[in-house]
Amino acid sequence: MLNSSLNDLNYDTSFATGNLSTLDDHDRSINIQQQLHWAAAVLQLIQLYYTPVLVILGSIGNIISVFVFFNTKLRKQSSSYYLAALAISDTGFLITQFISWLNLVDLPLFKKSGYCQMTIYTSHKKVKDCLTMTGEITLRSEVLPVGGINEKILAAKRVGMKEIILSSKNKKDVQAIKAIYRENLIFHYVDSVDQVYQLALQENKIANAKFWDGNLAEAITGQ
Repeated sequence: MLNSSLNDLNYDTSFATGNLSTLDDHDRSINIQQQLHWAAAVLQLIQLYYTPVLVILGSIGNIISVFVFFNTKLRKQSSSYYLAALAISDTGFLITQFISWLNLVDLPLFKKSGYCQMTIYTSHKKVKDCLTMTGEITLRSEVLPVGGINEKILAAKRVGMKEIILSSKNKKDVQAIKAIYRENLIFHYVDSVDQVYQLALQENKIANAKFWDGNLAEAITGQ
């Protein structure tokens, strides 16, 4: 009986120790989360005030640098043009940082309705009929290959597409498809977005171009 009581006591002690260990791990996890939260809040606060100061001072410094390189005796040195170009490109980088900062202060510039429509409206460029494209576009304007080319080509042909733009690295995938499925289709292989623009956009502009107000039925019927 004494041994049984001792065993029960040891079990209770080990159970209590396990619970304490679990609680310690839980508290440690909460402390780490709190530290990460505070660190993120501090970094966001720094970004909130540091970014506009960096953009303003950096832009002023770059403008002064360009003025000095082009309007003083330094303009006679070839290196001045290189340094001035660096200052101009750095100003462009600062502008992109400022645009990102606007999202932080709840002013998402390029998410406002009308910017995309304004770009299309000012260009008035017409996209070629019966043309489609598949591929992934990188931030460097590169067109990367994708999978499922067989299914995509069949789907495009089924809906009446006549020309298809793909990445040049997908050419081998297209050639592997039976010729009967490639009949009456024109394939364009590209490596950059500039090539896509040249193939897709036509010189003639859209007559009576107007903004789209989001009414899909009206856009389809033209009424």
